[in-house]
Amino acid sequence: MMAEDQKAQSDVTVWIVPISWAFAMPSHLDNIEKERFARMSQPRAQAFMVGRSLLKSLIAVRTDCDLGEVSIPQHSSGALGAVYGLSLSLSHTRTHVAAAVSSAPSLGVDIEAFDRSLDIARMVERRFPPYEARLVMSCLQEGHILEARRRFAFLWSAKEALVKARDGQLLSILAESILPPADKPQWEEPPSLWRAEGKGREWIVVEDLMALGHSFALACGPHKPDVTIRCFSDHEHPTG
Repeated sequence: MMAEDQKAQSDVTVWIVPISWAFAMPSHLDNIEKERFARMSQPRAQAFMVGRSLLKSLIAVRTDCDLGEVSIPQHSSGALGAVYGLSLSLSHTRTHVAAAVSSAPSLGVDIEAFDRSLDIARMVERRFPPYEARLVMSCLQEGHILEARRRFAFLWSAKEALVKARDGQLLSILAESILPPADKPQWEEPPSLWRAEGKGREWIVVEDLMALGHSFALACGPHKPDVTIRCFSDHEHPTG
C-alpha cells in the first residue's frame, strides 16, 4: 500500500508468529521484564516472552542495532512507549502474536481469532453504533453466520487497534462509528484501508488472515501508511 503523498508517509512493519515461535528466549528480557515473566502463569507468560522477543527483533532490524541493546519502555497505563523514534504495538491471541513498529506518532495493532463461541448478536446490539451493528446483524438474519463472524472480527479488531493508538477506552471506541459513510446498499468486503470517522481520524488497515483463522487490524496517524505485514512459521526467523 503506497501513500498518496510520499513526503507525508508513515511506514509500518508488522511481524506475526505462532505462540510457539522457537526464537523467543527469556534471555531477550531485561530485568524488569524477567520479574514480570516470573510472576505470570502459562500461557500468558509464553505470549509475553514471544511478544517481547519478536518486537525487539523487529526494532533491531528496523534500526540496525543489536537485539541486546533494545529496551521497550512501558507507561503506567500499560501502553508501550516510543524507542529510536518508532511507535510500538503488540497483540496476541492463544495461538499467535503480532508486533508492529512505525514512524507514525500513534500506532495500535490487534489480532483476533474467529471465535465461534461468541454471542456476537448480543455484543453488537449492546456495543456497536447502529450502522455497524446492521452490517453484522443483516448477515445473521440471512443465515450467513460465518460472514457475520468475519465482519464482527474486522470491526472489533479495528476498534481494539484504535484503543491502543489513542491510549483510549474500549467501551467509548466500541460505540464510535469508525467506518466511512456507506456508498453501497450493502457491505460486500471490508475496505482494506480507510480513514476512521470520529475523533482522531486515524488510518485503519484490516487484513483477512484466513489461513491463520484470524483477523488483523492496525490504526496509525496522522498520515496514510505504507504497510508491510509478514507472517512466519514457528521455526522461521524474519531475518533468515
